[in-house]
Amino acid sequence: GQVMTHTVTSQHSSAKVEGLRPATAYVVQVRARTVAGYGRYSNPMDFSTNLHSDPQKSVQDQLPLIIGSASAGLVVVVALVVIAVVCLKKQRSGSELEYTEKLQQYSEFLCSA
Repeated sequence: GQVMTHTVTSQHSSAKVEGLRPATAYVVQVRARTVAGYGRYSNPMDFSTNLHSDPQKSVQDQLPLIIGSASAGLVVVVALVVIAVVCLKKQRSGSELEYTEKLQQYSEFLCSA
């Protein structure tokens, strides 16, 4: 609701605007000045600032979520590896058992013949 204007001048093709409030909408217009004078204003460009004025603070707020997600992902990967190892061991022991039974039957066949 409140409208305020502020002019920033720069000798370069860029300007840094400081002192903006967090989570606030702004409109920016640009115009050039040459030896012939000022040009026309550009079309208005709307933008808004982040909720946090300090980007580092925003990352710090999200750090527990990032660490928790990474930990949960690691637990899932470890669980999948454990399941795969157990399944492979069961498969091997099952095929070894089958081989042992066939060998026993063959040796009984040879002994009784």
